[in-house]
Amino acid sequence: MALVHIILGARGILPDELQLKMEQQFSNPYGLLAAARPDTIAALYAISKRPLLGFGSTNVDSNVYDFWVDVSTASYLGQDNYYSLMQNHQARQWELGTPSHSHLFGAWADAGILAALCWFAVLGLSIYVLARSMLWRNPYAPLFVYITLDTIWNVLFSPGPHRMDVALHLMVLVYAAEALRSFDVRAIAATAMSPTRGFTSAGNFVRPLR
Repeated sequence: MALVHIILGARGILPDELQLKMEQQFSNPYGLLAAARPDTIAALYAISKRPLLGFGSTNVDSNVYDFWVDVSTASYLGQDNYYSLMQNHQARQWELGTPSHSHLFGAWADAGILAALCWFAVLGLSIYVLARSMLWRNPYAPLFVYITLDTIWNVLFSPGPHRMDVALHLMVLVYAAEALRSFDVRAIAATAMSPTRGFTSAGNFVRPLR
């Protein structure tokens, strides 16, 4: 993967700034994932230290914060301004809980396993609605697919959460789950009542059983 990006940069496909950033991330001793998402790696480290109760929503463990600073600045080890960058990170007044860049890992690091279970439930609901909506011939299906994909991405990889945005997403997911359940009930009832046991009304979109 590193060779691919270097070749692309050599051929002028990638801008110089992007090429430099990629080379810095690939040189990070903690790995590419840590270089791209140091907040998430710091959250995972915090979870490993206190998986049950977390550290609190406005508190950051000093060891976790030092680890985050180290990972965040490790990509610049070869630069002259490395120590100034590290000092700037260390001087930041961080009051937003453990850095995470993830709804799930942030909640787990701050509030423990019970908070993480809530986001796992949201993930499970999103995956269920996504799997069902992709095979559902209904005008709302594209909206449900978009909302579920956006929710899954936000839960795993976005900072926040933003309360109103999450509330609207959850409203759509709950409505989608109920709509899918109602569709199943109507389809089963119509199939059972049909003389041919497979033909239903066109609105239910059920093919004849063979």
